Amino acid sequence: MPLAPEEIALGYQSSEPVAFLDFKKLEDHIHVNRLGDSMGYFKITGETVADAALNLIEFVKSANQDHSTPMTSMATINGDQKVYAENGQQVTLSNMFRFHPWTVRAQVVQSIFECVMLTTFHCSGGANQFDVTGGGVMREVLMEAVNLLVTHEAGIAYDLSNDDSYLSLRVSDFVSESTLNSAFTLGVICAMFMIKAHAGPDPVSPSLLQAAIGGVESIVNFPWVHAANKQAAQVLALLPVDAAVPIPDNQDLNFLFQSRIPNCRFSDIRTAPSTERQTIQRALYIHTLLGTSQRAFAESKEFQAFQNGLNLYIGGTTPSLIDALQSSSKHLLAQSYARRIHSPFQIMGKLCFAVKSRNEEFMQEMETKLPDVELAVKRYLLGSGHPFPQRVAGLLDADTLARDRQDTVYRAQRLVKVMTGLSMLPPAGRTLLITIRDDVATMGGARFGTSYDLEGDLLPPISHSCLYELELLANRRFMLALGTSNVPLGEDTEFDWVMHMGVMELGSDGYNA
Repeated sequence: MPLAPEEIALGYQSSEPVAFLDFKKLEDHIHVNRLGDSMGYFKITGETVADAALNLIEFVKSANQDHSTPMTSMATINGDQKVYAENGQQVTLSNMFRFHPWTVRAQVVQSIFECVMLTTFHCSGGANQFDVTGGGVMREVLMEAVNLLVTHEAGIAYDLSNDDSYLSLRVSDFVSESTLNSAFTLGVICAMFMIKAHAGPDPVSPSLLQAAIGGVESIVNFPWVHAANKQAAQVLALLPVDAAVPIPDNQDLNFLFQSRIPNCRFSDIRTAPSTERQTIQRALYIHTLLGTSQRAFAESKEFQAFQNGLNLYIGGTTPSLIDALQSSSKHLLAQSYARRIHSPFQIMGKLCFAVKSRNEEFMQEMETKLPDVELAVKRYLLGSGHPFPQRVAGLLDADTLARDRQDTVYRAQRLVKVMTGLSMLPPAGRTLLITIRDDVATMGGARFGTSYDLEGDLLPPISHSCLYELELLANRRFMLALGTSNVPLGEDTEFDWVMHMGVMELGSDGYNA
């Protein structure tokens, strides 16, 4: 069974005391230092999660890479800015952490049919406008902002092709101010993400973040790479670190050097004196983890802009974010990126189950059935792709359906996504709570209106990403599905479909507080 993220992170031991054991401790530190002179709330709004993320990006871009320039919202709703501070106060990158709380609100206008069939079953509401807000939405908006920047912004991201989907920066001798502003904005959003979402901004590479915080050469550390980026570590392990051990005439190692370092001659690498081993190791690590040479990367305008954006002012005795993280960054990044989901077994220990009801008889009945619910949920997670693929065949293209069918972690990744707003496991101490409730008429009626027969239909679960919670509505049909869920793996059940209605991806995501 895979190691827990906390156990993986322990594979890297810092050589000095760690100032922050987790990202929440970092945010708490900022609050202690800044709340004494709080300037009020800071609000990010949008019509959808993606819209709110785009509004935040444009807001940061308006600073034009200057931490003291007041930022402005280009977008408005009925004449009101979509990103703003209390009483219309000016927000700069230097004062933004003096504002508290930060509030994210995504206003969605959709019909029930659109919510169910187009936004992954976990968006809720009726034909009227409704608001989604809270910490879960904050995490999702920040993650969407990162994804928008690395996928759509001026080609600033570079796919490292290490079989881990991590992205570095694309650097060039010719770069526009627009591209530099995008790289700067990515740095700012990554800083916000770590502080507010308490996680690393996946898919941005942990090596890129560590290089920006500790210097490019700081990533040349095998124990840390193994903890933060296991796939890359497996490749880099082909090169013996001990200079007394000859470099083997290995086809895989030859390919690694040829593919990572342009114009490299493997014969020269193998015959280099032992005194050059450290230089060879450094070159291979930096090319593999960042995508180019140390000098080219460190001196690039794109990296310097990203680093400048990441280095937000946080106040206190160490006002620079980069300075504050000097002793903690490797620990924090290893701990966070180790929470990436590679197996459904990773989340099994995070799941908790409970019953919510004012009906004592229902409480007693469901308490005895909770082990069955737990077994059914875990059985669902061990399946691949979509249960009853014919039910979604018209909603997904054939290639996507075929790809998902082979994906053994699809269900686990999607469950975590809708329950947390993130693509990785919650931090240590946080659980994923699945609750069973019987107030179907109240909850189901408010959420689904007349779109479902509240007793005769299987009802989509309701997610609360702020609370790391998923609610299952125990109507008559649900109880029948639970009673027939104990079948061999590989067979689809109606309980599988209940769970899948709450997690499957058919369009853009929406979240509930």
